[in-house]
Amino acid sequence: MSQTIPADTLKVQNLDSLLNLGQRWTREFKAEYRGLQREAQRRYRSDLPALQQRLMDYRQSLSAAEPHHEVHALLAEVLLDPARLQAFAE
Repeated sequence: MSQTIPADTLKVQNLDSLLNLGQRWTREFKAEYRGLQREAQRRYRSDLPALQQRLMDYRQSLSAAEPHHEVHALLAEVLLDPARLQAFAE
């Protein structure tokens, strides 16, 4: 369980407003999502096992040294959820 310290919350808000991390990561998430969605619609329509394998390969190929690693890793985890995977494949 994590606790938030009011002073840290203010620091995080100030850092986010300075670097715009929330907006930048949201744009990166949406862009990567759109790219994977286009690929899924083009190559994996109604082939759920192949799409799932592609997303697992995508997750494995991520490197912590690359920019936006956390955003891409989160996207992979979200899309591999069975309900989301089914909706993503349609």
